[in-house]
Amino acid sequence: MALAQLPDAEIDLARGALLIAAEEHPGMDIEDWLARLDTLGERAAERMPAGADWTTRLSILNRFLFREEGFTGSETEVFDPRDSFLDEVLTRKSGIPITLSLVYIEVGRRAGMEIQGVSFPGHFLVKMAVPGGEVVMDPYNGGIPLTVEQMEARLRDVYLDQPIPPLEEVLTAAGNKAILARILRNLKTWYLHESDWMRALSALDRMLMLEPDSLDELRERGEVYWQLECFRAAYTDLDRFLKLAPDAEEAIELREKIVLLQKLAANLN
Repeated sequence: MALAQLPDAEIDLARGALLIAAEEHPGMDIEDWLARLDTLGERAAERMPAGADWTTRLSILNRFLFREEGFTGSETEVFDPRDSFLDEVLTRKSGIPITLSLVYIEVGRRAGMEIQGVSFPGHFLVKMAVPGGEVVMDPYNGGIPLTVEQMEARLRDVYLDQPIPPLEEVLTAAGNKAILARILRNLKTWYLHESDWMRALSALDRMLMLEPDSLDELRERGEVYWQLECFRAAYTDLDRFLKLAPDAEEAIELREKIVLLQKLAANLN
C-alpha cells in the first residue's frame, strides 16, 4: 500500500479505508465511492446556515447523517466484516464505531467542519475543537456529545479494577495511519478467529506497513506464516520479534518454536 509511505497528514483517510475494502472487493471503483462521500458532504453543507455556530452545525450534521440518511450502529451480536468495509457501510448505512466515525469525519470535513478521530478504549469516538475547548461525540450512537462523567464511566467499564488513565490522555487525536490500522486490527482479529490465514496475513501485512514498530502484529504474522507452512518467513518474523522484545511473556515458547523452524526451513533446501 503506497499510501502507507506518505506522511500521516498527507494520507487521504477515506481513500485508505476504501483500499482496505478493495482487497475484499476486487474491481471496486474507489473514485466512485469518494464521489459518493463528496455528494454527502455537499448535501450536508447545503443545510448549514451562513454564520451558524458550532452547536447548530453539529446538530445539522447529526440530523442529516442519522435521521435523513439513516446511518446507524450495527446491532449484530457477532462481528460482521462488512461493517469494516467503507463501501459496505455507505451502502448498508450500518457500521461499527470506527467506520461510522470515519463517515462522520469525512462528511463533516466536506461540509466545512474539522472533526478528528479519537482512539478511545473499547469504542472509537470523534471530537471537534470549539470555543473554550473540545466537544466529543459518539457517531455509533447518533453523534451525541458526551459529558466528562459519561466518558469516565465508559473508562471504568473498560478498565474495571485497573487504574483509569487520565481523560486527556485517551482523548488524544488519532492519526490517519492509526485509524486505518484500527480498522485492519478488527478485521485481523476476525480472520484469526475464523482461521482464515490468508486474509489474516493480508491484514497483518498492511498493519505493519502502517505501523512498522508494532510488535504484537509482527509476532502474529510470524504465527500466521507458521500456520501457512511458510517456515522461513515465520522464522524471520519471530526471530526479529525476540530480538526486539527478548523479555516478552511468550519468549520461552517462541525460542522453542524458532529452533523447530530452523530445522523445518533447512529441510526445504
